[in-house]
Amino acid sequence: METPTLTTQISTKELRFQPGGQPVLFEVKVINTSEQFATFQVKVVAAGVETTAGDYWYRLSPEVSAKTPPGDATSFSITILNTPNPGFVGTMNLFVQIHCLELRQEARELLRLKLEPSSTPIPLKLDLGNRSLTVRSSESLDIPVSVANLSPFPVEALLRCTGLDPSWLPEGSERRVSLRARGQGQTQFFCQIPPPSQGASGIYPFAIEALQQGNTVSQAEGVIQLMPGGVIEFSITPREQQIPEKRGWWPNWRANTASYSLLLTNEGNLRQRITAEGTPEPDQPQGKLQVEPAQMDLEIGTTAEMTLWIKHKRPWWGRAKWCAYEVKAVVLSEPTLPIHKDTHRVKLRLQPLLPLWMQGIGTLALLWLLWWLSWLNPNNPFWGHRDAVNSVRFNGVGDDLISGSSDKSMIAWRVDGFFNPFLNQQVGKIGTTGDRAVRVLRYRPVNNDRVAVGLENGEIQIWSALPGNKAPIQTFFAQKDDRVLDLAFSQDARLLFSAHGSGTVVQWNLDPEGVSSTSTPRMVRKTNVGFPLYGIAWWVIQRLTWRSQADIIGLPSLILKPISCGMYPSSRGVNWTIFSA
Repeated sequence: METPTLTTQISTKELRFQPGGQPVLFEVKVINTSEQFATFQVKVVAAGVETTAGDYWYRLSPEVSAKTPPGDATSFSITILNTPNPGFVGTMNLFVQIHCLELRQEARELLRLKLEPSSTPIPLKLDLGNRSLTVRSSESLDIPVSVANLSPFPVEALLRCTGLDPSWLPEGSERRVSLRARGQGQTQFFCQIPPPSQGASGIYPFAIEALQQGNTVSQAEGVIQLMPGGVIEFSITPREQQIPEKRGWWPNWRANTASYSLLLTNEGNLRQRITAEGTPEPDQPQGKLQVEPAQMDLEIGTTAEMTLWIKHKRPWWGRAKWCAYEVKAVVLSEPTLPIHKDTHRVKLRLQPLLPLWMQGIGTLALLWLLWWLSWLNPNNPFWGHRDAVNSVRFNGVGDDLISGSSDKSMIAWRVDGFFNPFLNQQVGKIGTTGDRAVRVLRYRPVNNDRVAVGLENGEIQIWSALPGNKAPIQTFFAQKDDRVLDLAFSQDARLLFSAHGSGTVVQWNLDPEGVSSTSTPRMVRKTNVGFPLYGIAWWVIQRLTWRSQADIIGLPSLILKPISCGMYPSSRGVNWTIFSA
């Protein structure tokens, strides 16, 4: 047989109690007969009576014992305050239950309670059925109340609902009931829940009191749980902004920020913490977004304002550009209320830093500058010659030409550029001769890939016909400071003839296949006619080349001393004559 681990002793087995009179008490002693510390609890149950929360007909001290060591005892004091079964007269069994938390054992003691007729009116018994009612904002509900008369006499009572806002009870907070002896009745209180902005979500306790003659009061308690409801209204004004906000005739260089007002109205029944965030739409320039304040507490039924700042870099010129952003309101608190239209699209117009009138003036100035720097400007210092042009020659097919000038430069040109303003006629500079003016230049007739140049100081230079040369291929002279007035190639480009201011005509032997900077043309023949030669005709060159020295006597008949020039037919085609000043 298992040895009991706890022993109980009750101070009395029978008590008399008159409802409305003095309380009575008894004691229960619990002895720990186990080998470990134990904690005990005591509960009193009336036979045939259903006990509900709020029925306090006895008081227990202490409610739970401390840890009791083995062999030690704990005493509980139980005071009877009211009848467990109102209106009952006679003997009732009370069961005292002792429970050990650690040992998981229970003991029971029986006490006989003799109830005498009450010295005061018996309170009515109130029953709410469901003590916790759940409802949403703007809804209505009935609070049902059951009333029982436990006395042998009929009674009239006033029922009153307390704890709720009177505006929630549009039909009043009081009801009168008449009950026969040991009879029952029912009534209800109509409750209208206010809109979300007028009633916060939460638990609202209330009580139903029953007052009868003799000021006897009975009470039943319950709660109304108001569920979260309502929405947060979100709007933005204005929906479109521009930088700068106001446009003037003079540019506002520093304006780079626009602001939007974010309006939030709490039409719910919860206090909410709100923030907002903005994101730019894809494929567009991104600006810097900032919301002030970053977070905000929105009280019930109130409207608050946040400011969205967008800082964006503006273009310098062109037309105004549009940027779009999505702004979303976010609830941070729990539980959350839904946001009506939580996302809005705002647009930002970026005006250029330069207004249109300034862009127009700038465009005209730029066009003028481009024209001034282009080949279309005859006074452009970066194109053409800067001094008098002394010699111009076409190539063999007539699509290119070269020119030499007193500014010591040689330039290649394209002929079609002189007839088409959209083509640059200048191909580029062939080269510069240093500090010597160019008097005459000639294409080499075979491939037009070389240019012979006669200078002011008597030097003759051979250049590549392509632009961009740094130095000539060959440099030679017959006599220093004897100005070169004309040059002429033989048809096979092997011979070069030069005419000088002293009247000297020089025949040079050139090797077209071996022209290089290391080779120097050989002077073959040199003749002086006694006066400056400004031009050499090809048939004269042939006579100077192939006739004997004695035949040079006939040369004066081929020289026109007056300052004139002309062309006349010959057996060899059209030839220039030699002329002198």
